[in-house]
Amino acid sequence: MSYRKPGLWFSAQKVEVEDVARAHRKPCLGCGKLPAGRRLKIVRGTGRHQQTDIYCVGCGEQWLNRMEVEASRARRYLRQDIGAMYVDSIRVDPEVQDA
Repeated sequence: MSYRKPGLWFSAQKVEVEDVARAHRKPCLGCGKLPAGRRLKIVRGTGRHQQTDIYCVGCGEQWLNRMEVEASRARRYLRQDIGAMYVDSIRVDPEVQDA
């Protein structure tokens, strides 16, 4: 089990759903293919340290499901359920872990 600081679950981020245009050439972060139709765009951070992640529909749904798990964990902690702070057998992305 690892301990996570409760204030670091959600950083400054903006989530948008966009219709894919001809000018959109950035591939999906999850599968590496160019999104078709619609895409999920996540902008993390602010100013010149901002990062943009692009996901296709399938990978975007997986990302939203992970965020749903994180939100439920934050809700449990808000209600003083201390066990919500402990992460058990959930893989944390290295870039999220370093933040």
